[in-house]
Amino acid sequence: MPNFGFEGGYLLTPGCGNINDLSNCFQKLFEIIVDESIKLQILEDDRNSMLGEMLYDICSGRATRIPHLSPKQCLESLIELGLHKLKRNYFKIITSVDFQIAKDLQDKWNALLVMPHTGRATFTELNVPHTVAQLHYLYQIHTALEFLALVNEARRFPHGVLISVLKNVLNKYVMDMVSNFSYGIRQLCDIAVPICFADIKSCDLLSNCAPSKYRIRMSSNPINSSVITSFHYTRDPLFPNTIYKYNDVSNSAIQEHQLYVTRVETYSDKV
Repeated sequence: MPNFGFEGGYLLTPGCGNINDLSNCFQKLFEIIVDESIKLQILEDDRNSMLGEMLYDICSGRATRIPHLSPKQCLESLIELGLHKLKRNYFKIITSVDFQIAKDLQDKWNALLVMPHTGRATFTELNVPHTVAQLHYLYQIHTALEFLALVNEARRFPHGVLISVLKNVLNKYVMDMVSNFSYGIRQLCDIAVPICFADIKSCDLLSNCAPSKYRIRMSSNPINSSVITSFHYTRDPLFPNTIYKYNDVSNSAIQEHQLYVTRVETYSDKV
């Protein structure tokens, strides 16, 4: 008798072309469980969902009959399956970097599942506040994993650096925002992570490194005034080529190392 995890339900759904196929898929799953032709494994985290609770009731014998899901309930169950699969995939990646970080994130996830809900609902209705909170939470974790992927692709850093990157980005985009999901999706995300010189040297970060842009900034602060001069060097021009001054660029012997220079000067006086 084969084992069948909660995540296995998601694997059955890609072949469903319409809502009727999805309804038949869930109905067949319930019938198979009742006939005991598969052994169901429901984790505690799975029971915090509408479908997980129904599957547990069927498996434990608490359900007196096979549930029949409406089209709305089928779609809601599909959403829950997708959320739980995405969460597990993300947490597997984070656990591979640091187990304690994954545990802290799991605690935050569990806290979302006990959010107060004043509306009347049964276990056959999707808990909308919980689902929205979970979606926002997974979005923030996705942002953190994007940064982690960028670091991995850029250079093979020591494992300690990856942990530092993950902690910093999670503190900025996840931990401080769990209690408030009223903000919109960020169009631009940034992160600053302190790295010691030993880490830079060990991964040979600066050798054979050709950044696409450089910036030099100089500032002076005479009495009651301030002068800031910035030089911005880029491989590609920031402005149309016609405004740059060239000194016989076509005959330059180091044309492959040519950079465009933009100089910005700022003057300010204290009143």
